[in-house]
Amino acid sequence: MRFFVSLALALFVALAAQAQGSTTTDEDSGLTIRLRPIDEASVRIVGVGGTRLVAFDGRSGSSRIVGIPDARHGTGVVVGPGLIATARHVIESADFLAVIFPGETEPVAARVLYVDPFHDVAILRVERETTTSVPVPERAPVLSLSQRLSASGYPIEIRERYPAAVSGELSRQRNDGRLQLAMSVNPGNSGGPVIDESGRLIGIVSARGDTSRGVEGIAIVEPARFVAVALEAVADMAPRPWTEQERLLARIVTALARVENDRPSYEQTELETIRRAAAEVTTGEAAMMVAALAWNMHIALLEARRKRDVNQLSPEDRSSAEGLLEVARDLAGRARDRTPYLIRTYPIMRAITAASGQSWVPSRE
Repeated sequence: MRFFVSLALALFVALAAQAQGSTTTDEDSGLTIRLRPIDEASVRIVGVGGTRLVAFDGRSGSSRIVGIPDARHGTGVVVGPGLIATARHVIESADFLAVIFPGETEPVAARVLYVDPFHDVAILRVERETTTSVPVPERAPVLSLSQRLSASGYPIEIRERYPAAVSGELSRQRNDGRLQLAMSVNPGNSGGPVIDESGRLIGIVSARGDTSRGVEGIAIVEPARFVAVALEAVADMAPRPWTEQERLLARIVTALARVENDRPSYEQTELETIRRAAAEVTTGEAAMMVAALAWNMHIALLEARRKRDVNQLSPEDRSSAEGLLEVARDLAGRARDRTPYLIRTYPIMRAITAASGQSWVPSRE
């Protein structure tokens, strides 16, 4: 529980600083190293599948409740026009997904096309005419023990805009057909491509050694032949038109997961995005994700100004805070009435509706 409280405090300290008008600048943000084709085809995948309810004592002197997103991120690789291959576990349990291409900050809408029931492989479609992709070999290349292989991905830090490379040696082929590598990978590498010295796709990262059992420096890879099978399964699927809801929810996913920490959180465009998304949502899950972001931003604005409630804010801030609160309460109420089971994955729904418009926790005062 201490981890989530710390996470909540860190999140709202960052949001509060942004609300006061500060932004992060980095004079060295220009890329000074050359990306390989495999790196240019490696993308961030971000998913949200619920929230965790966290209470904390704010800088305003009031006790607050916020929804910390059950967010996960991993890596994917472009394997065809608008097609991304990744590990199945990266997208499992996510209500909504977004994809971010190397060097970019704006998310791209994504949807799941295929999930392999036996292997840790999935295929996504993205709303992007991709130009850089990695060919998936029709036949498995012949490999040798101790052969040097390389992986590309986004380990640990979700806010890094460019992929990181790591290399290691092929250790063996496991009984289940997967490859074992002497390679150090971390959370976030999952779904990332693994290539040989010639740049050929060997597979995608599936797992690492169990560090709780003292296992380090081991990566498990799903061979490229399983990716080829997955691509065959989606070859005849005609693309469906993308909806405005999907585009807006991609932005909500990355905003809720705080993928970018250098964008002011209270620009009018951000509030407008929330309002537009609120008007477009058609499911309880979508409603609760937008509601959670609106509620969190509402609380962060109060904390930034060190105010207990909206009545103590300036007229301009009060208008923004009340707009966010209105969206949060409306969507949480709709989700509660239509899909009450969501309280298991979005407990913030109960907190928002029970708050009756107030932004503190009387029981903890």
